[in-house]
Amino acid sequence: MKHSIALVTGATSGLGHVAAHLIVGEGYREVIVTERSVTRMLEMAAQPEAETKTRVFTPMERDLNAPHIVQSPLVNGHHQLTVELLHSANN
Repeated sequence: MKHSIALVTGATSGLGHVAAHLIVGEGYREVIVTERSVTRMLEMAAQPEAETKTRVFTPMERDLNAPHIVQSPLVNGHHQLTVELLHSANN
């Protein structure tokens, strides 16, 4: 999975958090994590970066309950994004 990207919503707690770390363990090159709390996302993103010196998590503040957010580009700079694995958690 060296060239794959995964997208995990609700990644800072619960099942989303566990899923994000399991996905990293599977060797995904990049895991885009979305959450409403920027602070918690940045803390989470720093963990594997500190351990591996490689940025694995790409944090994005998104509330995916808002239709205009879902329809907007997920990542600035990614004109086309193919998601091979999506984990969506909803509390």
